[in-house]
Amino acid sequence: MAFASIAPMAGVWMSQGLKYLLIPTKMPQAPAQATHKIQPRQTWKRPKEPAAPAPQVTLAASKRLPVNEWPESWQALLQKVQVGTLIWTYPELGLDLLKEPSQGVDTRRNFFGQLLRSKPMLPKGTHTFWPYMLPNLEPNPVLFWSGVRALGGKMVVALGREAGRILLAESICYKPQHIEGVLAFMLPDIATLTKDADVFEKLLRFVSFQLDLVVRKKTY
Repeated sequence: MAFASIAPMAGVWMSQGLKYLLIPTKMPQAPAQATHKIQPRQTWKRPKEPAAPAPQVTLAASKRLPVNEWPESWQALLQKVQVGTLIWTYPELGLDLLKEPSQGVDTRRNFFGQLLRSKPMLPKGTHTFWPYMLPNLEPNPVLFWSGVRALGGKMVVALGREAGRILLAESICYKPQHIEGVLAFMLPDIATLTKDADVFEKLLRFVSFQLDLVVRKKTY
């Protein structure tokens, strides 16, 4: 603290006996103004897009061949194949369907067919087999899907990655796809199914469930 003399103009105060003022050496500081905390800038995040629906694939109208425009070998094969809601296919199927009994059959593929016929989850008359290529010929997806339509198929199971790559939009196991108005799946190949009973049972339960949905949808 310090003492300072009073200026003459303060006569009124002096008449009252005031001679000195007590002045602090440090002047009080004004209170600090409140500061606003700067919030970090929030970045905009794109909302997650909903899961994409099952791929839709449609053949060009010019490639939807009526049966009378098929090659004779395919027409003849169609006469041997039964109508079915569920259609199975795999790379060697054309060879198996056209092979003479005297030529023998592939053990694994024959075993697979027997397993299918023995399971009550897939009643007799529900499923059939239709190839996408014939021996010594190139794969023909157009004739395959034309045959699916001619056989009244509502669901297609392509066994193995090769079949899935040729016939489906995406060769991903168990992924549903809609092609030519038909529900289609790629599932493990016959070699995998016949050596692993658990995988085979899983396949049958999956196919049975999906087929039931297709049939109920058709009914309603």
